[in-house]
Amino acid sequence: MLLNGKIEELKKYSKCTYDKSAFVEEVKNHWDLTDLQIRMTYLISDLAVKAEGVFSIAYNTFIDMFEQRFNMKVSLSSVRRFFGLLSKIGVLSVNAAKRKNNKQSANIYIIEPINNEIGENEISEKRQGHPEEQVYEHPEEQHNITFKDTLNTPLNKNNFNCNYKKPLPPQKFKILLTDSCNEFYTKFSVGRYSKKQWNTLIGKFVNDTVESKRYINVPEHKIKGFAYKCLEKICDNSDYKHSEEFAEYQEVMNELANKKETIGFQDITLNGVKLFNWLEKDSNKTQY
Repeated sequence: MLLNGKIEELKKYSKCTYDKSAFVEEVKNHWDLTDLQIRMTYLISDLAVKAEGVFSIAYNTFIDMFEQRFNMKVSLSSVRRFFGLLSKIGVLSVNAAKRKNNKQSANIYIIEPINNEIGENEISEKRQGHPEEQVYEHPEEQHNITFKDTLNTPLNKNNFNCNYKKPLPPQKFKILLTDSCNEFYTKFSVGRYSKKQWNTLIGKFVNDTVESKRYINVPEHKIKGFAYKCLEKICDNSDYKHSEEFAEYQEVMNELANKKETIGFQDITLNGVKLFNWLEKDSNKTQY
């Protein structure tokens, strides 16, 4: 567990010559960021400046700074997942920390060297007098799988479409669609589904979307809207099936199924109303 303190004390954990622009580009190279994630990346890049790639901040403090800077809301779970993602793709490490009085403090985040720009000898010089300390990472709730497109794929000049965009890999689409659906949990689940039923519903919806290849036509920036409209239709259908209107419809259909039908005018009745048998009555007079 690392020892937290002032900026001068945090600098001793620095692993590289920090360049915030290079850090932002490195994150973008490892992950296709959403608008929210891009803003969190820029905030993190600024926080790491003073201590040469090291900073310490509590999640709630980070949320307050984010909302003041960008005038946007961000959830605690989104912040936790994003720090976990950055740790997973190897651009920073998340370290538990304590104060000098041995009380637990906010995590210490250390930006990792980019493209081996710092050698082993330089690292050891920075850490002289500071033996390697045991690092603990906070449990991660859910992390996406690191994804990076291969840019050296030969171009097929005979079949070139400048508007073509390669669809997301199925596994990445599943993760993003599941996360988007869960953002609407409160809106669509209350009064309809338990947590277990919701997870089952979302799992089946996501799998069906991928297996039917519908995901191919959904770009990444429209996944959240796609999830919302699909969940809206699913819930509307569910509400209808449990409504009095649907119960009356079933009752009418059951009456029709059980009604003894006879051929001819006024032989078929429904709720006391006589109906005309258009298919059988005077069929010999029809022209075709």
